[in-house]
Amino acid sequence: MSDFNIKLKNWIEKKPNPDAGINNIQIPGEVEHIVWQHRSHSPTKYELSLAHNLIEAFTGGAKSLSEVVKALNEQGMLLETGDAFTEESFKAEMARLGY
Repeated sequence: MSDFNIKLKNWIEKKPNPDAGINNIQIPGEVEHIVWQHRSHSPTKYELSLAHNLIEAFTGGAKSLSEVVKALNEQGMLLETGDAFTEESFKAEMARLGY
């Protein structure tokens, strides 16, 4: 079982999918159930680390944006660039990651 949706990559691109239709229509009894339909790739080490640190932030009581950013920085979680989080960079990162 794949941990991402291989067909999603076609939809992320700005071009129409040339494969739509033929062989993409679901046949009853032969549907492939994809658990991670919203993923276009397997999570990276950075994404998994960010998710873990966000869980820790919320578990620790962070509720506001400033509290989440403060918690991430206190945990030592850095952006992929190596910079500490700011409220603006956190919002940009969430938008980039599609959340």
